[in-house]
Amino acid sequence: MFGLNEALMSFIRRQVGLRTDAASSAGSLHAKVGNIAANVANVASKVYVWKETKPYIIFQSVSAGSTATLLNITSGSGFLLGVEAYADQDDDNYTSASVSITIDGTDKTGGFAIIAGTSRADRTGAVSYNIGIAGPLRFNSSIRIQGRSNNVSASYTCWVVTYCLD
Repeated sequence: MFGLNEALMSFIRRQVGLRTDAASSAGSLHAKVGNIAANVANVASKVYVWKETKPYIIFQSVSAGSTATLLNITSGSGFLLGVEAYADQDDDNYTSASVSITIDGTDKTGGFAIIAGTSRADRTGAVSYNIGIAGPLRFNSSIRIQGRSNNVSASYTCWVVTYCLD
C-alpha cells in the first residue's frame, strides 16, 4: 500500500533531486543550486581584480578660451582615477572649467560638462566651486580627456588627471 510517508518522500526526492543532477534553472533544487554556482563563477571571472599599478598624474594649464587634450590613450586599458580643475581668474571676470571624457568610443559627459569655476561676487571676494570627476572609471581600449577654460579674459585653468594602466 502506498502510504502518506511514501508520497511525501517521493515528492521531496523529486523536488530536491540528486547531487548529480545537471545544472538547470528549471530543474530540481540541486540543479538550481548548481546553476546559481555556475552563474556566480561566470560573473566573478569577469570582475576585474584590482591590482596595484603605478598611478600617473598629469598636471596641465589651459589658457583662457582654449581647449586642450589632457589625456589621449588610443590602445590600452586601465582606470581613470580622477579629474580635477582649478579655475583661476582675473579681478573682474567669471571663469569656469569644462571637461569632456570619452571612454572606449563613448562620450561619458555628453559633450563638455562644467566641473569647476569662480566668480567675483564683488571686489572683496570670490565664490568658487570644484566638483571634479572621481573614479575609478574602467577603460578597456581607449580614453580621451579634453579640458576647456571657458573664459576669454586673462584667466586660465589648472588641470590634474590621475589614471593607471593595466
